[in-house]
Amino acid sequence: MEPLARRNVLKLRVDRAEWIEDVVAAEMPLTVMVDGEELATILCSPLDLEDLVLGFLASEGLVRTMKDVRSISIDEARGVSYVELAHPPALDFRALHRRTYGSCCGRGRAQFYFQSDLKTAKYAVSEVVLTADDVQAIMRVFRQRSMLFEQTGGVHNAALVTKEGILLMRSDIGRHNALDKLYGAWLKQPFALSDKAIAFSGRLSSEVV
Repeated sequence: MEPLARRNVLKLRVDRAEWIEDVVAAEMPLTVMVDGEELATILCSPLDLEDLVLGFLASEGLVRTMKDVRSISIDEARGVSYVELAHPPALDFRALHRRTYGSCCGRGRAQFYFQSDLKTAKYAVSEVVLTADDVQAIMRVFRQRSMLFEQTGGVHNAALVTKEGILLMRSDIGRHNALDKLYGAWLKQPFALSDKAIAFSGRLSSEVV
């Protein structure tokens, strides 16, 4: 599935309304199966789906490293991800029931976060110091690299950055998903984070932090 779709949209101007063909961000449901059990269905952009699943499982405390994942596969045509874990997860996700997470903001993931935070929360330790000028420079590059946003105006972006530039970046129609994709991409090829920062287009709600 392509991340972009062409649709007829009604464009409202000051003096008139007209139907035009425009490019919009595509969205798909992805059901996450873990050890044969349905965990959740996530509405997301059809990009970097393996990263999304890995980051979602990690952010919810079901995995910590790739050693915790025996196998992962994505059936994009059916919209299903199959994950086998190397050992039983510390988080009892079966008690949470199956959930569907929309790409919008809100409390959609709170049921997971409150339980997983007890397992994974730590004090933040960082060596990063960024000036206002550093932040502005990083965000200018961040915006320039956000090609999907430039085309649609309908996605969020998350990136691992240093003062020198962007190291890793992911996009999604949902802000939580963009951050989970970044997390999943990092899990596959981890590197030191103590001197890195995150650039993020979404608001910093408690569950994002």
